[in-house]
Amino acid sequence: MLINRRLGEYVLLQRLAVGGQSEVFLAIKEGPGEFHRPVVIKALPTEYRHDPEFVDFFHREAFLSARFSHPHLITVHDARILDAEHCMIMDFISGQTVADIAQRGYKAGQPPTIDQSVRIVADAADGLDYAHHFQALDDTEYSVVHRDVSPQNLMVTYQGTTLVFDFGIAKIMGRDDETEILAGGKYAYMSPEQCRGDEVDPRSDIFSLGIILYELAAGTRLFRRPSRDDVIEAVTSADIDPPSEVDSEIPGELNEIIMKALERAPDDRYQRASEMRDELRDFLSIRAGGTGREEFGNYVADLFEEEREQIAELITRAHKSDKEPRGRDGVPLEKLGRDDVDLEAEEGIEVPMPEPESDEELAERVADEASDRQGENAMPDSSEEGAGLEEDSSDSSKTRSEEEDSDDANPSNNTSSEETSSQTDDDASPACEEIRPPDDEDDAEFLWERYDVAKELEEARQRNATLKIALGVVGTLLVVSLALLIYFEWIQPDGPRQQSKSIEISSTFPE
Repeated sequence: MLINRRLGEYVLLQRLAVGGQSEVFLAIKEGPGEFHRPVVIKALPTEYRHDPEFVDFFHREAFLSARFSHPHLITVHDARILDAEHCMIMDFISGQTVADIAQRGYKAGQPPTIDQSVRIVADAADGLDYAHHFQALDDTEYSVVHRDVSPQNLMVTYQGTTLVFDFGIAKIMGRDDETEILAGGKYAYMSPEQCRGDEVDPRSDIFSLGIILYELAAGTRLFRRPSRDDVIEAVTSADIDPPSEVDSEIPGELNEIIMKALERAPDDRYQRASEMRDELRDFLSIRAGGTGREEFGNYVADLFEEEREQIAELITRAHKSDKEPRGRDGVPLEKLGRDDVDLEAEEGIEVPMPEPESDEELAERVADEASDRQGENAMPDSSEEGAGLEEDSSDSSKTRSEEEDSDDANPSNNTSSEETSSQTDDDASPACEEIRPPDDEDDAEFLWERYDVAKELEEARQRNATLKIALGVVGTLLVVSLALLIYFEWIQPDGPRQQSKSIEISSTFPE
């Protein structure tokens, strides 16, 4: 997916990775003639660019990495503020991380061999020892502790060389206030002292290398647990079974190297990463038929053959493209190169967009369309004229009122009209067919059918309502009559009825 947006003098090509404190892009820088150089741009996410603490750590990483010059460390060449974004420009390494290699290898049934695993950690130990005891050109010493050594931060090239990168949370011994260090790192690869929040030194990174070597050689995670608290407890206090008990093919010499690196007391570990490096190299030198660096590089290249081709094609395509890269246009870096964000430049294709209509143009177009619809309703034969059809002179001389009268008087005219309309539709051009309004007669019949059904339903509702009212009145009268009968027959038996009997008797037999 080609981003093809310009960031300063660089052209962003593809998103490579994203982390909590960085966005990483593949980019190219072009020059005169055929010059073009792929680089990696690591940028501070837009949301953090105004946070002084994040900005300070980002610039300090650039400060340190720009001074490193070692075959097993990735070098930063420049640090710039490009379009208000804090950026580092570093080497583009043609390779894959150890985490990706292990995952792809086990999935393919070809995990890294013991020799390859040892070579990875030996190279990383060499680079870390350089950082732990770094001396600048002015003889200033910097003891830099990486504090985030993990398979995700080790890169293996397609030539079989391992490099350490991402010193984003590194600590400079004797210069950093421990309370100002940002929390970071992956707990499953931390040393016990780092998990506890104690002060760390270069030996903390050695413990992390021991974890990586254990997992690569034994083919299992060492401190993986369901929760962070469980991970911290495992790192600080859980028993560590020797890797040879997990995989019996692990030689005893390698078993001892790994367990020494994993000593929980820093004084019991290797005191320098170079000591661990030397023992690992000695182990490789005495291995008969051990995997060489070139063979290891071929192994990685074969695992990621498709990715290699895609990156090469992407760089070539971007360099030879005639399309000028667009500016970033205020789009946050977090949105570039993502599948879930619909940006025109992600596909590398410029989609021509029509100019928006003005209010006057829109009103005029709407009025014209309304006028056309009225004309079609008033003059059904106009579509035939627009289609260029010939008409009989006798038919064209008829007025609309005459046609309607003749249609009402003679139903056969309707059939003739339908046939003429059908022929008109067949002879009309595709453009006319697309904008032709629907058949008015069919629409009228459909609407009238709906009207008849609705009318019948309404009449039924009215009849039901009248019936309900009548039944209610009758019911009420019956209840009242029954109440009066009960009242005069049982409640007041000596009432008016008894008095009428006395009057009748008295009138018959006078005193």
